[in-house]
Amino acid sequence: MKRFLNAVCITAAILWLAAPASATPVTFQGGAFDIVVTDLGGDVYRFVYSADFTGWDDSTDDDFITSIEFGLPGWNDIDDVTLVGETAPGDWDVVQGNGSANNCNENLNQFKICAQEDSLLLSASTQDDQIYAWTIDVAYGSIGDLAVLTSSANHIGAIYYELDCKTNNRTDEVECSPKQTGSMNLRTDYGAEETETTGNIETTTGDVPEPTVMALMGASLMLIGRRLRRKAS
Repeated sequence: MKRFLNAVCITAAILWLAAPASATPVTFQGGAFDIVVTDLGGDVYRFVYSADFTGWDDSTDDDFITSIEFGLPGWNDIDDVTLVGETAPGDWDVVQGNGSANNCNENLNQFKICAQEDSLLLSASTQDDQIYAWTIDVAYGSIGDLAVLTSSANHIGAIYYELDCKTNNRTDEVECSPKQTGSMNLRTDYGAEETETTGNIETTTGDVPEPTVMALMGASLMLIGRRLRRKAS
């Protein structure tokens, strides 16, 4: 019986790591930002970063999102990063590095991953009630501490710009150029609970378990019940 229970626990752990894990969504100026990570095997992880601007505060100067950023602390041994696809308009690329006033700065010693709009054309508006997503595969030379996935120290960020227009006093012509207006630097987790902050009030609620995990738990309980009934008879 003990061996059987151990096998069930090991199987549950394997399926938990293989199933997509969703980060706790964070809010910034009315927008909702989330990450889903899936273990593809071979130390390759797929991250899907989503930015939901349907509730965005349009009164801010942050009119366009020009880069996104995320990362697992301690997972520095990165072999390759690949932008699989994105729904945000514009031409995007991805690097290992962090976001800054210049969008993404490549840094091969960083644990962070940064995707940016190549050339600041300001294509991805924050004010059109859009939901954007970026799918990025990260190949690690060696994976870091898996406990980080359920910590609250995982970085999620973004850089914002506006189109700054000024009138030339000599020619009376209006000249416009991209201008960084703000950045989002928050922390999120990939598991246990969901925290939402409104003003100074923080509300925490438990996550709903993944359907795969729930199915596994149900099947495991059924098997245990059958084993116990057989031993009793």
